[in-house]
Amino acid sequence: MKRKAILVVRLAILIGIALSACGPQNGPAAAPQAWIDAPLQGSTIPLAPYEIIAHAGFPSGITQFELTITGQGPETILSPPEQAGQTLIHINHMWTPPAPGTYLIQVRAAGGDGGFGPMAEVQVQVGET
Repeated sequence: MKRKAILVVRLAILIGIALSACGPQNGPAAAPQAWIDAPLQGSTIPLAPYEIIAHAGFPSGITQFELTITGQGPETILSPPEQAGQTLIHINHMWTPPAPGTYLIQVRAAGGDGGFGPMAEVQVQVGET
């Protein structure tokens, strides 16, 4: 009988722990999350116009992106009007590298409250390897 009581208590504790993990999270998902789809980390791209593609997601929507590329100041890119109110959006941004070399491309997104999430980044080589 005592063993059953201990087993029931242990089971209740495990269920409580599992249920507490199902509540709201205050970790990294509490801010807009952005990522870069193209170019890929470590890739080599030509010294020519190149389309940077990025996505971001947040339950209350994304209002803007901030794009920074080595040697160039941050550029604000508003969320496309046709994606207004969506929780997952993307941008396509044409970039012409100024010269061959190594570049760090960074992007982050802001939610409806104007708060930015963490920076996503990729490093690429422009020109021949």
